[in-house]
Amino acid sequence: MKEVTKYKIAMIGIIIISPILYLIFMKFSPFSFRCQYLLLNGGPCYLCGTTRALQELFKFNLEKSLAYNHLGLFGSIYYIVLLISYVLYLLNLEKGIKNMKYQATLLSVSDIDKSKQFYKNVLGLNVTSDLGANATLTGGIALQTLDTWKEFIHKKDSEIIFENNAIELYFEEDDIDSFVEKLKNIKDIVYVHPSKEHPWGQRVVRFYDLDKHIIEVGENMAIVTKRFFDSGRSIEEIAIRMNVPVEYVNLYLNKKE
Repeated sequence: MKEVTKYKIAMIGIIIISPILYLIFMKFSPFSFRCQYLLLNGGPCYLCGTTRALQELFKFNLEKSLAYNHLGLFGSIYYIVLLISYVLYLLNLEKGIKNMKYQATLLSVSDIDKSKQFYKNVLGLNVTSDLGANATLTGGIALQTLDTWKEFIHKKDSEIIFENNAIELYFEEDDIDSFVEKLKNIKDIVYVHPSKEHPWGQRVVRFYDLDKHIIEVGENMAIVTKRFFDSGRSIEEIAIRMNVPVEYVNLYLNKKE
């Protein structure tokens, strides 16, 4: 939006300043500008005297302005109307440029009822809207039945690829150890990998939902930061350990507090 504001200021400035600079240049220029139409045809064109007419108009000398060129007055009025219209357009330009509002991540599922139960039991997500073929869960996740999804995008069964391992749903958990233990007691959980620790110190576990969409549950980054801080590391040492700026460490330490 800052770019739009700068553009508006620049354009409004150009529109206002350009005719003023033109008139100043024509008045004080050492060069002589002759109407080419007059030179070729021996008579004035419709624009002859316009510059002098505008100069007189700026002095509020209406009679003299009309004497030089009666079109100068009407041209000036037209320019002012045009100027006001364009300035109003520029001022409203930003209103028409709005950020797209993100609504949800939609997953196609083979059995929507089983999927709703899976996300409830494993991740604690509740159904906030249920339209039958579509259900919205807390956190901004939407489930869509596979049959209707195929109709939406005009694809065949062979063109719908589950377990593509190219995308995941990411969640954070304060007590990652308890969550990992919880997973061990849930029947038929298929792991992408068991609990592991990333190089920056965050512990995570990845597994599939019923349709082989990857789910990652990671330790809350504020918890990770505080864990390092409680172990006696300085903020600078934590930043090196996590490979992040010091500001990032301070942000999460304050967030936890």
